[in-house]
Amino acid sequence: MDAGATTAQAKFNFIFVADIFSFSRFRDMTQLIRWFSLAILLSSELPAQRLYNVSQDTRAQAAVAASALVRDSSVFDTAVANLAEVQRLQQENILIGARLQTRADVNSWSEWSDVLATVARVRDQLQSVSNASPDEWKKALTGIADRQKEVNESLSALKAKLGASNPEGETKAIGAWFEKIGRLKPVADYLLKISANDKPSQADLKAANEASATLTNLATLYRTFATHIPERPSTIYLGFQLQLLEADEQHYKNLMGIRQRRDEETAGINKLAAKVIRAVGEFTLQGSVVESLRAQAQLVKTSVGTAKQKERDKLDAMLTALLGASAVAARGHMPSDLADQRGSLEIRAHMLRRSRLAASVYEDLLANGAHRLAGYYSGGIRPSNLAALLHALTTAGVIPAILTSK
Repeated sequence: MDAGATTAQAKFNFIFVADIFSFSRFRDMTQLIRWFSLAILLSSELPAQRLYNVSQDTRAQAAVAASALVRDSSVFDTAVANLAEVQRLQQENILIGARLQTRADVNSWSEWSDVLATVARVRDQLQSVSNASPDEWKKALTGIADRQKEVNESLSALKAKLGASNPEGETKAIGAWFEKIGRLKPVADYLLKISANDKPSQADLKAANEASATLTNLATLYRTFATHIPERPSTIYLGFQLQLLEADEQHYKNLMGIRQRRDEETAGINKLAAKVIRAVGEFTLQGSVVESLRAQAQLVKTSVGTAKQKERDKLDAMLTALLGASAVAARGHMPSDLADQRGSLEIRAHMLRRSRLAASVYEDLLANGAHRLAGYYSGGIRPSNLAALLHALTTAGVIPAILTSK
């Protein structure tokens, strides 16, 4: 019922009640009954039953209680907790593997050339040594710029269609979800950082291509959403679709954040590896690692004055190089391994989030219907009210008769 109909009905009910107690307007019982019958007929627009039914009211209240039991998020909470436990176990396995690999690498270091070989192997695996060709890098940056343009255009078209739509029902929640769409500043910052690289490696080229693919997915997401929105959607449907869109958008941003973290961790390993190689080359370290350390320690003991400090600095540099090489060996595979693990778990978590949103819509529909039925069956004229009304009608017919007889 719209606002106009509700107001008109309220005015009629008020006039009807006033007429009942304005006895001077009724000269006989027939006119009073005629007004009462008219009120019953016109009350069909009211969102409630005419006569109260206690059995139906009881069943409706039971339906409301049952709809509350449906709203149980423990299933999804348990699934998310299980996923977190899986993540912990997988990360623990990655760390165990890294520890075993580091121990094997360190045990194989007989000479300083072995140390350099380990560091070089890690850098090759990270694709940080081989530079990307200028043509490939230019093509990758052009692709990013084109995809960014597609994302902006599709997002603008989506917002224009949403703005032109006329959803049925309360739109306050719709506006709140609408404001969450298109917040891509973290993505833009990551793309800006990629584009500012003037010495790109093959790893940088791979990251740029992955970012371009993510932008393509975002543009497709926005276009698909705009295509499936009807001209006059219901608020429940539109709110659900906006929440799904925000979840999908956040999923792509999470994936890009995982890649950004991987790139930052890889950059730290590359810096450490370069520092180790520079230290080994600066001090021309050769031969056996153990023997060179013993010889250098002996020089520190026998030297005096400034020479003693110089030899001590060299010994510190040798130990620092060994510690750095150990760290490089331990962390070499971890950025990519952890990124793959986080990415796979993010996909599974995203599916859980989508399923939870879908379930919440069904829960809202069931709860809304149950409450509407409860409101309908809780209304109506009750037997006690009808008896009181009939008593009032009887009294209203007696008083005018007494007045008329006088």
